Amino acid sequence: MMAKDSFRLLLPNLFIGLCKGSRLLHPYSKQFYQELGYRLFQFEPSFKIVDGRAHPDAVLRSEKVKHTLLVEWTEAASIHPRKQRQLSRYARVTNRDLINVLAVPPEEVKSFDVVLIVSDQTAPLFQQTLREQRWQFPLLIFRSECEEYELRKVFNEFMESETNKFFTVGIKINRIPLHFLPFPLENTTEADIVPFVIRHLLSLLVKGIKEFEVEDFCRGYVPMWKFIWWEKRHDLMKLTRQVLTALGRKPVGKELIRRVGSDPPKWGFVNPVESRKRIRSIKKVLEQFINEIQGKQYQMELELWD
Repeated sequence: MMAKDSFRLLLPNLFIGLCKGSRLLHPYSKQFYQELGYRLFQFEPSFKIVDGRAHPDAVLRSEKVKHTLLVEWTEAASIHPRKQRQLSRYARVTNRDLINVLAVPPEEVKSFDVVLIVSDQTAPLFQQTLREQRWQFPLLIFRSECEEYELRKVFNEFMESETNKFFTVGIKINRIPLHFLPFPLENTTEADIVPFVIRHLLSLLVKGIKEFEVEDFCRGYVPMWKFIWWEKRHDLMKLTRQVLTALGRKPVGKELIRRVGSDPPKWGFVNPVESRKRIRSIKKVLEQFINEIQGKQYQMELELWD
């Protein structure tokens, strides 16, 4: 499982909350959502540019300030050659790439920035690299310490003045809501998703759903599904199939679900009426399955059915 202070878990949820105007993030989310007008466009897109492909962690866009942000975050302690090449490709991204290839509406790309987010410990190293290469990417630091989170700009200016003011002042909060995207999209594993797959499976059982296709199933347990790039959605569907297949090999899984279709992949409940009667005992065995997939002790919270 991911550490809860990971960039890969905290930053996606922070930006989702800002773009949705989350009350937990007021007053920052109110300013970002209402006054600047930023909305989430895509997570983990990969699009072709003149020399290779660009693959930011997130893309945000605003019709109000007519600006787009390509956001890249990294916890790397050094700038290895692969990261250097990645940053070099970002420097070659154009408005035309964002409009014609990534399909951002033209009125939202009057200007754009590639935004780099790093830890405060590595910021001097990245700042030096940006200066040497004359890359104009705004550099932000993200800090997590003693239940306080901070995100602010430390180098270079945003092309859009109000956005620059927002990140120059920065964000200081005590909590980041994690329910928007409860697991990381980068290097996702079966261990990351298995609690949420099992929880959703039980919710379908309780609701009386008889059969489900894997894509609809994923849409049900991944709240921000429509904002995830199609290649990443494909990866998540594959991981979900693997978890369901592994469950189906277990005694509890053989009694609970069965594969009823392959194109598209589809599962059904074997005996839903009887399974609902035994829901408490089934949950206990499924918690053991989660432990096995994750390779460590993990207590799953399923109060909804208690």
